[in-house]
Amino acid sequence: MMKKGEKTGIDEAFASSRLVLDYKALIENAGISIVITDLDGQYIFANSIAAGLLGCDVQDVVGKTVSDFLPPEVARKYLVRNRQLIQSGKGRVYEVSFGLPSGTKTFQITDQVLKDDQGNGFAIQSSGVDITERKQIKKVIRRNNEIFNQFLEYSPIYIFFKDENVRSMRLSRNYEKMLGRPLDEILGKTMDELFPSDLAKSMVACDLEILRSGRKVEVEEEFNGRYYSTLKFPIRIEGKPMVLAGFTIDITDRKLAERALQSSEEKFRKSFNSHPGLVGISTVDEGRYLDVNKNFCDHLGWKREEVIGRTSKELGIFIDFAQREEMIAEIRRSGSILNYDVKIRTKTGEVRIGLFSAETIEMDGKKCLLAQIYDITERRQAEEELKESEARLRELNATKDKFFSIIAHDLKSPFNSIIGFSNLLTRQIQEKDYNGIGKYATIIQNSSQNAMNLLLNLLEWSRSQVGKMEFYPQHLEMVSLIDDAIRLLEDSAAQKLITIGTELPPVLCIYADKAMIAAILRNLISNAIKFTCEGGEVVISAKQKTDELQITVSDNGVGMSRDAIEKLFRIDQNLTTLGTSKEKGTGLGLILCKEFIEKHGGKIWVDSEEGKGSRFYFTIPT
Repeated sequence: MMKKGEKTGIDEAFASSRLVLDYKALIENAGISIVITDLDGQYIFANSIAAGLLGCDVQDVVGKTVSDFLPPEVARKYLVRNRQLIQSGKGRVYEVSFGLPSGTKTFQITDQVLKDDQGNGFAIQSSGVDITERKQIKKVIRRNNEIFNQFLEYSPIYIFFKDENVRSMRLSRNYEKMLGRPLDEILGKTMDELFPSDLAKSMVACDLEILRSGRKVEVEEEFNGRYYSTLKFPIRIEGKPMVLAGFTIDITDRKLAERALQSSEEKFRKSFNSHPGLVGISTVDEGRYLDVNKNFCDHLGWKREEVIGRTSKELGIFIDFAQREEMIAEIRRSGSILNYDVKIRTKTGEVRIGLFSAETIEMDGKKCLLAQIYDITERRQAEEELKESEARLRELNATKDKFFSIIAHDLKSPFNSIIGFSNLLTRQIQEKDYNGIGKYATIIQNSSQNAMNLLLNLLEWSRSQVGKMEFYPQHLEMVSLIDDAIRLLEDSAAQKLITIGTELPPVLCIYADKAMIAAILRNLISNAIKFTCEGGEVVISAKQKTDELQITVSDNGVGMSRDAIEKLFRIDQNLTTLGTSKEKGTGLGLILCKEFIEKHGGKIWVDSEEGKGSRFYFTIPT
């Protein structure tokens, strides 16, 4: 026996031959375990894979014998086999399983005799491929095949597999009963070969189309007086539909039951669809519709097939879905509900009002909800219109009260002044006492002008309220309109030594109603004069923006408190304020301005501070 570290003839051959060295490198990297043993079972060579399987390094293998690694009986058989191989000079292939440090493994061993130059065998090269996993896979495949065969043998469902020419490859045993022939007569044939008929030809054409398109298809077919439902689908091999598979169930009993129910369903359908309400049958928990009547579809705009199988939440029928949950909770408690007001939505998004009633019923052994909704939208709208009419009537009454209050209080005051000072003036003239008559005449003139302005505003406002004031927009030059308004009020301003100034571009063009714009300017400038002290200033300015014209009327007069500002532009608030020369103000002019401006699509607002004046802004879209 060779001692560890001694060189053999093979080592010397390896060392002296470049070709042998290359061969040694080749077997080292072959990816399989390779060992070379002499006649005594001593390892002459082992690659790293073989050494790894033995649980050690290559240097720890060479020089040892198989008895150092294998059980005695296995080692003995190994030596006997090696001598027989060397004597015969032939190799062999076999499988062997044995325990290794890494666990029990199964190898496919290929033994080859190595011969010297005289042709005498001197060693055995054993190449081992680990087939443990392959053996396990084969075992699993055999086991799965056995399971699948038994599944096909006893399956109550008809199962088939067909090749690319739609010839039967595998079938469940019950096909013998369906087709009336043993399996060995059916396998390898197409349906039209078994049963030459137009029906069989159409089946074959359908199968070929499924393989061509790669899509699954579910079909119902009548065969030998019975009805079958089949799901057919292609099985892809390397990405191509190559095998057709399918599951078939006998639906004859179901078909017969459907026919038996058809007549009673038709009767139910007629009464169901003739119901005047919106009737639906749904599951209790989800609200998934099982059926709806014609009125349901007509009123909500859905097709029946769009509704069946979907929930009321998915369809968005209930505006307040939480309300439905509350109604369902009540139904669970008492079994039914009656006349709940609900808001429902049509397919187009229109909101309708319904009167909802429902009760639980048993259907196919399940608890379901039978609900009906009566559309009461028109009735509710009539009620709302009545409420709105009452509210408008109350508002009109309030407006009327305001109107009469203005007439009774504010119109009476200037006429009292006119009458009183006219009587005084007449008496003094009769007595030829001319002292102060110029002052009295001025008071009479101012009171008359105030009464005229008030009457003009009342007339314009009343016309706007009853809709008799027509809206006639036209292209206008705003600078000239402002100049006209200033000229009308110059005398009033001059009496208080008030200067009216402008900050305007040369031209301002707008599209508006001339009479309404004139009234707006007249009222705002008049108010500014009224609440400006003697020697003060009123300024009218304009700013042309992208899509609107902004006019500002500002003064340096008495200004307003925050509370007074909040009462402006409101008919329901009585805001009577004295001007700096005790001029009466009713707020009606500003209300009129707001209505005229909003008719143009603009807006009006004020910025004011007590003692510092006010700035009224309004916009007119260009």
